[in-house]
Amino acid sequence: MKASSTVLLATTEAALLAAGPALAAKIKVGDEIGLFKFLSATVTVVEDKPIEFTLVGETGHNVVFDVPAGALATMASELKANSMDENDLLSEDEPTFTAKVSTPGTYTYYCTPHKSANMAQVCLSTDAYRIRLC
Repeated sequence: MKASSTVLLATTEAALLAAGPALAAKIKVGDEIGLFKFLSATVTVVEDKPIEFTLVGETGHNVVFDVPAGALATMASELKANSMDENDLLSEDEPTFTAKVSTPGTYTYYCTPHKSANMAQVCLSTDAYRIRLC
């Protein structure tokens, strides 16, 4: 099963107004029956506003951004800083994780323990006006 989500990061006021008023992305991680997936509706965020990942259900998950091959050091540093440690998991005690991605580009994120079960497949891509998490 592939994960599917969409987030638009507006980089201009006009693009933000055209895309809608939301200020942060909220992405559900997992679900009530233990499936390994990321869930979200299409949302729009203002540049540098948080993307909040929230655990659903009891199965532990994490959020780790892949650093694209050939990424500039500043982009690689930003993606690593906005990833959970691969050994940490969201839990009932700490059910949310917040990240920000401000550098336009194409990204993927995944859950380390469930990457082999396709808990990934979510990409971040950009055009001249917005970044889209799809």
